[in-house]
Amino acid sequence: MIWGSRISLSVGFVAVAIYVVIGIILGALAGYFRGWVDLLIKSMVDILLTIPGLLILVIIAAATRQVASTIDARSIVAFTASGATGLRVARERPDCHVIGLTPDMVTARRLAVVWGVHAVVSPEVRTMGEAVNMAIRMARD
Repeated sequence: MIWGSRISLSVGFVAVAIYVVIGIILGALAGYFRGWVDLLIKSMVDILLTIPGLLILVIIAAATRQVASTIDARSIVAFTASGATGLRVARERPDCHVIGLTPDMVTARRLAVVWGVHAVVSPEVRTMGEAVNMAIRMARD
């Protein structure tokens, strides 16, 4: 446990140090050259900031399928406002049912045509406890 914490902290500190060095270099370049170089660097940073969110979503969907297979789950419940989470989980082709819970009827209709997703319109949840209780209730129905 202590060894794992030590490795995690080391990775975190190294990542932060790399980000700081890259930020200083890009900031210095943008400040020195100004104009189109500044615009180019801003655009590149904006693009790079969107990639981690997509990457994390794909990784979570793949891990969800693997965990569901390992524990022999009957269903996966995906809360989604836009439908992206349910779609990503369904793309992994899990062995169990995927229940897409969304508060939006339009999103539920879009999810209804996705392979393996049973779309359900549900009330919006505000806490993790509400989400878990809603997921259990919907999975049993």
